Amino acid sequence: MVPGAVLLLTVEMIVGGSEGSTVSGVKIVRVVSLEAGVIERIGEPFPGIDSSRDIEISGEHVSANFYNVSVVLVLWLLFLLGGMIALFVLLPPENESFQHVVFEVASAQRNVGLSSGLTSPGRSRAVKLVLSGNMWVERLTILPVLVLLRGSV
Repeated sequence: MVPGAVLLLTVEMIVGGSEGSTVSGVKIVRVVSLEAGVIERIGEPFPGIDSSRDIEISGEHVSANFYNVSVVLVLWLLFLLGGMIALFVLLPPENESFQHVVFEVASAQRNVGLSSGLTSPGRSRAVKLVLSGNMWVERLTILPVLVLLRGSV
C-alpha cells in the first residue's frame, strides 16, 4: 500500500459521512463544528456559559455545541488510542508498522471492513477481542457505552 493512500483512507474512515447516514464516523458536521468552535475560541477564549450557536454548512443552519463535539471527539480518540496501544502490545513488533496498526484500528472502530493484512483468523484471541471491542464501541456510539460501563462499576 502507498503510504499517502493509507493516510488518506484512514482520515476518511475517521471523519465518516454526514448526519443521518448509515456511515460510521465522527461525522462531517462534528468536524466542521469543531473547526468553527476552535476558531471562535481563539477569538474569544472565555465565552459565556452557553457554548452553542448556529453555524452555516452549505447554506443550512446547524446548531453546534463546541463542548459536546469536543467531548465526543476526545472520547473517540481515547478509544482509538487504547486500541492502538493494545495492538502494539499484542502483535509481534517485527512485521507491524505504525500506519497499518492505525489503519486497522480506525477501520475496526468505524466498522469499515478494510484491512491492511493485520487481521486474520490466525491472530490471537486477545487481538480479536481488542478489534471487536473497538467495533462494538462505535456501533453503539461512545456515550451510551460509557454510561453502560459506569453502571456496572
